[in-house]
Amino acid sequence: MDNKYFVIELTKWSYGNAYAISKDKMFDSLKDATKFCVAMENIQSLNKMGCDKTYHIQEVDKSIYTDEKPLVLTEDMEVQEYELI
Repeated sequence: MDNKYFVIELTKWSYGNAYAISKDKMFDSLKDATKFCVAMENIQSLNKMGCDKTYHIQEVDKSIYTDEKPLVLTEDMEVQEYELI
């Protein structure tokens, strides 16, 4: 299980919504992200400061954090152009 997760903070204002990655952090497990999400929901329920905040877990696409190098085209793989007759 090498999936990673963001906790997204949704702030609802009277003029619109704002989204942010909570704590600018990527979590290594769903369990850690869930614990953080529940903790933030509990803190928010105590501190309502004129806005409504909710927290949501989002799985991160692996292409964002993997160290895989892009595929390099070899001579055999190159696209050849042909002249149409």
